[in-house]
Amino acid sequence: MKQGQVSIVYYILFLILLITMTLAISTGVNYENENKYIVITITNGDTLWGINESFKNQHNLSFSEFVSWVESKNNVQHDSLNPGDKLYVPIKMTDDLKNVPAYASNGY
Repeated sequence: MKQGQVSIVYYILFLILLITMTLAISTGVNYENENKYIVITITNGDTLWGINESFKNQHNLSFSEFVSWVESKNNVQHDSLNPGDKLYVPIKMTDDLKNVPAYASNGY
C-alpha cells in the first residue's frame, strides 16, 4: 500500500473506534441514571397528570417539566400510555423504595 492509503485506513479505523466508544459511554450513562429512579406500572385510566399528582410530594418539578422528563426518559408521548407499560418517573430510588412496586393510581 502507498503511504497515503495507509494513512486513510488508519484515519477511518480511528473514526470507527471513536464513534463506538462514544456510543458505548453514552449508553452506559443512560442506563446507570435510569437505575436511580423508580419505575411505575401504568394501570387503566392513568395519565401523566394523575401520575404527577400521585408523586408531587416526591419531586420539585412543574407539571410541564415532569411530563417532559417522563416523555424523554421513556421515549413515550403523554397520549400513548397503555396499561401494563412501565415508566421511569423522576423520583430518586432510595433503599426503602427498592423492592416496592409502584402503581401510578395507588401511589407506592
